[in-house]
Amino acid sequence: MTGFEFVFSLFGLLLGLCIAEVLGGLGRAIEHREEVTIGWLTPLLGVFVLLDLTTYWFALWMDRANVPINPLTLLIGTAFAAAYYLAAYLIFPDDLKRHADLDVHFMRVRRIVLGMALTVFAIQGILQSFGTSGLTLRSAAITLIIFAPFYGLAMFAKRKIIAGSGVALIIILNLIGVIQLTFA
Repeated sequence: MTGFEFVFSLFGLLLGLCIAEVLGGLGRAIEHREEVTIGWLTPLLGVFVLLDLTTYWFALWMDRANVPINPLTLLIGTAFAAAYYLAAYLIFPDDLKRHADLDVHFMRVRRIVLGMALTVFAIQGILQSFGTSGLTLRSAAITLIIFAPFYGLAMFAKRKIIAGSGVALIIILNLIGVIQLTFA
């Protein structure tokens, strides 16, 4: 087992639990759909986190040659995975009977979920720019500047449709990046 495989096994386990948390929440919501108004905002937030998780996981794999294998890497990676797990945990409420309208729940938790994802995104860009991955601090800043207005819209809009549109635009930008990486 290489050092990266050792580190990646921990991150893979934690990120896999994040995916399971989002899908489990969606499953509970669908199971209780007679008692709960699912709406479109909370599932959209789940799609965002799933996409963000998979792109983070892919970015880590692509940058594997530049990932130093040391205790600090394990701590930072665990902190990133913990942020994603908390975000994934918050997307769907545990007590669906108490939170019968998931769009209202979305408006309550979106800032925390998106804030954690944005923080991981920004720190990851900064860390990669100091490594040998080829990502410069300038390109990381430009990427953050492109995404930031949509995060702001999603996090701080008072109307559900505008906040949801912000999340949808972040998803679209991420999908454009996925397509570029896939066919480049």
